[in-house]
Amino acid sequence: FPGLPYEPKNQTGSHSVMSLNRVSVFYLFATALASAAVVGSLTAQFWFQLDPCPLCIGQRILYMVAATVLLAGLVNGGVAKMVAGGIGMLCGITAAGIGLYQGWIASEEALGQCGAPGPYESTLWWLAENISYPVFAPEASCADAAGHTFLGLSMPFWSLLSGLVLSLALLLFFINLGNSAKLTSS
Repeated sequence: FPGLPYEPKNQTGSHSVMSLNRVSVFYLFATALASAAVVGSLTAQFWFQLDPCPLCIGQRILYMVAATVLLAGLVNGGVAKMVAGGIGMLCGITAAGIGLYQGWIASEEALGQCGAPGPYESTLWWLAENISYPVFAPEASCADAAGHTFLGLSMPFWSLLSGLVLSLALLLFFINLGNSAKLTSS
């Protein structure tokens, strides 16, 4: 692939078997994680019949954006890879924040203290009523969706964890990118 950073050729003049360097490993991991989050959310909805709430849909959209731009950055490399990494990191942080917010809302609803949905939730419900595309249609309340578990952990926690790991992987990508640039300029 053009733009992927490769290790220098070995003494025989050929690339080593492990041609991707450490910088690219973090980027590839982040791309795979964002893609896995999308596949996981669709599997939960369509295979296990776990209806998503408006916040779940928002997280799904963020992971779709992250996976798409990270894949585009992976193919294009260079500056596009760094911009895509930044966008992916923002998507991961935002998805983690939504997961945290969703867990808080679920606890508020469980206590009977949750009021009317906010503008974000109202917008997604309006879109669901006017666009008949099930991938983006919320079907459950946040408390219902937060009650769904996988391996003993709630769905908001999984999204929080995925967003944090995605952001951490991209942070490590940028740190290693900076370190490799320092090494090559010396």
